[in-house]
Amino acid sequence: MKNMRIFLVVLMIPLFSACGFQLRGHAKLPAEMQKVYVQSNASTLLLRYLRQSLIKAGSLPVDDVNEATAILVVDNEKQGRGVLSVSDTARVREYESLYSVRFLVRDVDGKEIVPQQTIEQRRDYSFNENVVLAKEREEASLLRDMKIEAVHGMLRKIQYSYNTTPQP
Repeated sequence: MKNMRIFLVVLMIPLFSACGFQLRGHAKLPAEMQKVYVQSNASTLLLRYLRQSLIKAGSLPVDDVNEATAILVVDNEKQGRGVLSVSDTARVREYESLYSVRFLVRDVDGKEIVPQQTIEQRRDYSFNENVVLAKEREEASLLRDMKIEAVHGMLRKIQYSYNTTPQP
């Protein structure tokens, strides 16, 4: 049985590669974004993830706008929570955690390269009043994951915009 599973896995690998499947990996940003100045009023946690991801994508975050080749403007970060369902005794059973952030990219002359866009993330989770502390930690973990995913989405959208924008 174990040999059969191994055989199936080995058989599937060429099939996946033949159809063009590949793991997404890190975004590769263009040369125009070699040095990026991040202009933001977003949370420290989001900015930390953004800086790490920019480095992995081949860009260098700079602290001086005069050294930058592009300016990434990140603003309007919002997070919230809404009730998703209640029990027959009118107690909350599920919450929905919401997160959004808006961004755009300009060149050093102020010309908009990537138009303003919003990344939205939603996660739902069950709630139990008997384990409030654990559920608070779960919500914090979900929020952290949503911020990471928002950064990845932001960089993918930037990469896509550069790949589809006609260059002079």
